[in-house]
Amino acid sequence: MFVHHRRLFFRTALMLLLRRTFSDKIVPSALIVIEGDLARAKDADDAGIFLMKEKKYEELRARVMNLGEEASLELRINTGLSYLRQGDTQVSDVIFSKMARWCDDHAQDNSILTACLAVHKNWCWALKAGWNAAAFEVMHRTKTWAIRRTTAALDGTLPPNGDDLALSIYDVGLEREVCHHPSLSPGLPHCPENNWKRQAIKTSSKDLYLDLMRRTLTNYVHSDFEDEWKSMLQAAGLPESAQECGIGSAAFPFRKPCEQPWNIAWRAAGVEGLASGIDGEEEERARRRYHTTLSAGDLLHLQLLVESLFAQGVQGHLIETGVFRGGACIFLRALLAALLPNESERIVFVADSFQGIPPPRHINIQQNNQNSFVEPTADWQDRFSFDEDSVRYNFRRYGLLDERVVFVPGFFNVSLPQLVTTKPKFALLRIDADAYDGVLDALNYIYPYLSPGGAVVIDDYHLSGAQAAVHFFRKQHNITAPLLPLPSDYLDTCTSSLQGLNKCKGGGKLAETRRLFVDNKHLVIGIGQHGAYWLKDYI
Repeated sequence: MFVHHRRLFFRTALMLLLRRTFSDKIVPSALIVIEGDLARAKDADDAGIFLMKEKKYEELRARVMNLGEEASLELRINTGLSYLRQGDTQVSDVIFSKMARWCDDHAQDNSILTACLAVHKNWCWALKAGWNAAAFEVMHRTKTWAIRRTTAALDGTLPPNGDDLALSIYDVGLEREVCHHPSLSPGLPHCPENNWKRQAIKTSSKDLYLDLMRRTLTNYVHSDFEDEWKSMLQAAGLPESAQECGIGSAAFPFRKPCEQPWNIAWRAAGVEGLASGIDGEEEERARRRYHTTLSAGDLLHLQLLVESLFAQGVQGHLIETGVFRGGACIFLRALLAALLPNESERIVFVADSFQGIPPPRHINIQQNNQNSFVEPTADWQDRFSFDEDSVRYNFRRYGLLDERVVFVPGFFNVSLPQLVTTKPKFALLRIDADAYDGVLDALNYIYPYLSPGGAVVIDDYHLSGAQAAVHFFRKQHNITAPLLPLPSDYLDTCTSSLQGLNKCKGGGKLAETRRLFVDNKHLVIGIGQHGAYWLKDYI
């Protein structure tokens, strides 16, 4: 009796605290008080997936409110996600931190692996979108849950039921379209017996062209991760496969243990990204001869986003500030050619200093008592310098240099004010400036000319300078549009169905499990979630 009343007291106190903190919201107690066995009960139909995807958030929350303690873990996760999709990172942090604690207490139960992975992905983005330093720790916890889930699937111990009922931030909206796009190998497991025999894309000529552009810009047609797989295969107890992994010979130009499936995690810069600013990386990038540091997923997200903007009638040009070798701008020009072949008004603006990242004007920034940072690019030896003539050369190689491509040379605090003197309209602002000053300059000068419904994409949201600039600008201008993530891989972001692994011949046997790992190693490669975007509210 005493225990019951004490528990009731703590629940009541917690809800009163939440009401005080979130006075304009009613958060169902079942999202905060997570106790007992949360096996699917009365909501076993779809765990609120339909309501979530249709953005019927109030109905979803009312459903949890009515079910109370009988609500399943999956339904609670999906309801918590409704707050995150609306950009409420504070409430989302509270909800998913409570769920994560429950997951830790029940970590030995393989039936909750997929659901708890969704919990941690949602929690991680709630922290990251809210500019909370704890996101780094939660990101590592997320990787642990993802690897445990993949290991269980390889061992044949991942339960077959309910694999897709718990949604993460990457399972709805544009993010889901990227993660499951048919032009990629969307995390589907490969069995050794089929040896990837069928990899042809069945789609339109337009989509085939754009897919080939992505494969070419990221250098996929010429290389694999090669030596970078060796350590992974070695660590997985596959020394023979690791030894085979390499560029190969003239007679055998590739080695199967090295082969990388075409998926969102592919990028020519490899697993590490060659983007830490340390000396020597530029030489390695030059050796690899690629035109963009973006991943296949980044380019696909850009394509789907631009397609959506055009479909919704958002007016204006496309601009990238910080272009390096021009790959993203080349792809934007290809999108104009493929999507609007008969239209000649929209222009791709290519804005860059063409002298590399400039020395920072601000190094130590403290915007409030909670958030401060030291500009990470301040001591970079490698400044990502690429001259204008070389970028024009790259455009010519693709046959895409014409009057619809306009170069804007100079440092942004000088060049962008001159650009907007004619008051142009923009549908897309893509920022790849790395540093606080460059990101904030682009937002300050271009955002006022972004059309209602237009999109802002921040390529370097993993860098503290870019994060600080984004949050300073959004707060200064009272921007409440949800900040959403760009999917990057099948570890930190997208969640692939792994049920097919159980159907592979010999699944569960040690030798076959290792072979499965070789063919599906892309499922455990993490390049890190690094991009963010938001849509400018309609007036």
